[in-house]
Amino acid sequence: MPPKDVCYQLSFLLYTPTLSLCSKTCKIIKYADDTVVIGLINNDNEQEYRDTISYVTSWCSENSLDLNTGKTKEMLFDFRKTQNDKVPVTINNTSVSQVPSYKYLGIIIQNNLKWNEHVAAQTKKADQRMYCVRRLRKLKIDNEILCLFYNSVVSSVLVYGVPCWFNLCGKELEKDVRKFAKRMNKMMDDCIEVENPRTVTSTKCKSLTSKIVKDETHPLYPYVTTLPHGRLRLPSCKTERFKKSFLPYATKIFNDDR
Repeated sequence: MPPKDVCYQLSFLLYTPTLSLCSKTCKIIKYADDTVVIGLINNDNEQEYRDTISYVTSWCSENSLDLNTGKTKEMLFDFRKTQNDKVPVTINNTSVSQVPSYKYLGIIIQNNLKWNEHVAAQTKKADQRMYCVRRLRKLKIDNEILCLFYNSVVSSVLVYGVPCWFNLCGKELEKDVRKFAKRMNKMMDDCIEVENPRTVTSTKCKSLTSKIVKDETHPLYPYVTTLPHGRLRLPSCKTERFKKSFLPYATKIFNDDR
């Protein structure tokens, strides 16, 4: 029998297909038992965004689902020089907390789109797991097995979700992530190459881009234009932040192989 959490997630997916929205500025994203509302607010007009939240609240009430407002958070992304105070969202007469960062599907997202919190959390977790690597090294475990253990247990934590954040984290944070691979290479006298986060990022970006190009239902498909010679049109980037984000970077990596 499948685990209880898998059964619960499957039941949730089967129960909520009618929770959907047709809007250009607001989206409802469901993954397993997590639901996220994303709204694009133009000219401080929040009406459609708040209407979407009201719709989700009403849908849950009508379908016998209780929203836990204590676990519900709101995060604002606003890079204007002059920012207006935002009135918190209210659900069932309870104000939703506005937070500067939030952990979603294992990745800590900050409202300034920096990644120091996520990198700090992942490197701390990886550092704790390096204890097992050191113990195995003392037991004179074969280097190939040691490398396999490192890639499976330590590196898997460091490179989780790398297409989203690694290229944007900055040189200092990138150095913090890559130091683990350097430590492993020194530990094994560089006889076997362990996973390099930059290489993993490039590989995963290529793989994801190939899937997006072939999948017309993918949310990013409308933003990918295939040119006659098989290359992709690079998105127009007005800011350095966007230039280093997934789509422009992945497009460039994808084109390099063409």
